[in-house]
This record gives sequence, structure tokens and C-alpha cells, in this order.
Amino acid sequence: MTLETKVLELQTGTLETRTLDVGGPAGSGGIQLTRLNRDITLTIMDCTLHKPVSVQFEPPFESLSFGFSLAGQMEVRPEGSGDVLTYKPGQTDLNTNPGESRIEETLGPGRMVRVCLTMTHEVLEGLARWEINSMPALLIKRSCDPAHFRGRLTPSMRSVIARIIQCPFQGGTRDLFLEGKALELLAHKLELLDSPLFRPDASVKPQDLDRIHHAAELLTANLETAPGLEELAKTVGMCRSRLHECFCTVHGLTPFEYLQQHRLEKAMTYLLEGRMNVTEAAFAVGYSSSGYFSKVFKKRFGDPPGKFVVKTGFSDLGMPKKIRR
Repeated sequence: MTLETKVLELQTGTLETRTLDVGGPAGSGGIQLTRLNRDITLTIMDCTLHKPVSVQFEPPFESLSFGFSLAGQMEVRPEGSGDVLTYKPGQTDLNTNPGESRIEETLGPGRMVRVCLTMTHEVLEGLARWEINSMPALLIKRSCDPAHFRGRLTPSMRSVIARIIQCPFQGGTRDLFLEGKALELLAHKLELLDSPLFRPDASVKPQDLDRIHHAAELLTANLETAPGLEELAKTVGMCRSRLHECFCTVHGLTPFEYLQQHRLEKAMTYLLEGRMNVTEAAFAVGYSSSGYFSKVFKKRFGDPPGKFVVKTGFSDLGMPKKIRR
């Protein structure tokens, strides 16, 4: 199934909305694009697909896009390029798209929940009021070559995305709410780009940085039976105190906080995909008490885990059932 996005063209500088319905044998839900007054396009994808669906986007494109994937997998193929970009749950991505070629996205199958913000470099510079030499290096427009960067969603990002998906307002109030949340989400992303993950601290030696990355991989390899700090330090060849110090410098979290964050993020993915209920999700990521899991989940995301159990499509987004032309 191919969905042509020429019906989703938007006028610059207006709070105009276009919706693409994914219905019938393909699945349910859809894709909504809203052009915000600050010249940012907000794309909300919330659908459940019974089989892969192809969506084609025609140029021209805005030069920057910030993507946030909560559930589902998507492959992107720029026309004329041999590259295939894969976006997975729990990822945030930054892409520069100066080209004039068609882009094809293959979505699903399964539950797809993704939010994307697109804009020009000039719009971003105006929003943040940056001097060009003080901007994060990834955001400076240096050439016409496309670039793609990957990162992980933070709890703060997930919380904002959940509120965008579950927007409680309609009409003009909804537009105002979405614009505010889009800017909040962008701020969280820009803060991450200016973090030690992209500017490694000189106090962390290169060999220790490799060990810290290895430690992070070990912590998240099996969330149900993750190693303790003593075992982790021994495995990566560091003393416990040095591991703790360097881990906090690089990730901005203690190893325990990092593990808990990933456990909660994975649990949210299970809930959004409809694969598990709250109790099953808690046990699957290493919590022996569903009550304690619910407590830390709400503290992290602002809502209890039951609120993220599958909700299907447009009715939850406040989207219309038909394409608005």
C-alpha cells in the first residue's frame, strides 16, 4: 500500500493541519502533520499496521528534522541513495535533509508511535537566538551533504511525547497546546546535543570512555538480570568508585539511574505495543513488585503505566477520520 503525501502539503506560517488515514486492510490510525506558527512542522504518527505500509514524501524538504520513536520500526530510503535508515523504538534522531530527492518510508507492521519536528536551520537559529559559533556542532549548516545522528529518548522526552499523543484539547486550544509541547520537546533534544555524550569531558580518558560505553551496554543487554555495580566494575576492568564517577560524567546518571531509566523506557514500549499488561511489563524488565514499578514509573513519566496501555488511533489523538483537504 502506498500513501501519496501530496494531500498533506502545508502552508508556511499557519496552524494548518493535514491528516492521512491508515484504514481498511492496512490497519488503523494515521499520520497527522500540523504547521505551527513558528514555521515548525509537527508530525504525529499513531497507527497499528497489519502489514508494512509505504509512505512517499515529495521534495522540497525543510533542512532539519528531529524524530522521536516510542514504538514500532521504520525504514527510510532517500531516492538515489543506497542508504537505508532504520528507526527503532526508544530512539531519537537528527537528520539534515538538504536534498531534492523523494523519500520513501516503510512503516510497521505493528504499533507505530512517532513524533517528528521539521524546520530550516534559519528557523532554529531564530528560535534559540544562538550566535553561529555557540550552536552545537551538529546543528550548523556547513554543506549540502545529508547527515544522520542517533540517540536515545530520555524520560523527559517520553513524558512530553505522551502528552502530545494524548492531547486533551480541540480546535485552537489544541493548536496552542501542541505548539508549546513541540517547543518543549525541541528544548530537551537541544539540551541533549549539548551534553557530555556529544562533548566528552576531558577528565574521562579515552580508554575509560570505552569501558563506560561497554558498561552501559552490559547494563541494558538483559534488563531482567542486569549486573550489580561490583560485578559491572570487575567485568569492564575498573574499580567501583572510578566506574561510578566516570559513568556519571559521561551519562549524567549513576549506573543504577541509567538502568532504571532503560527499564522504564522498555516497559513503556511493551505497553504501547500492546504486547504486555502492566504486571507483565514490570516483571519483564526486572521489577519483582508491580506496585513499586507503578510508583517509579509514575514518578518518571508523570502518569501511571496503565495510562499507556494500547489506545488506538485517531480517536485518542483528536484526529478526524477522513483526510482533510
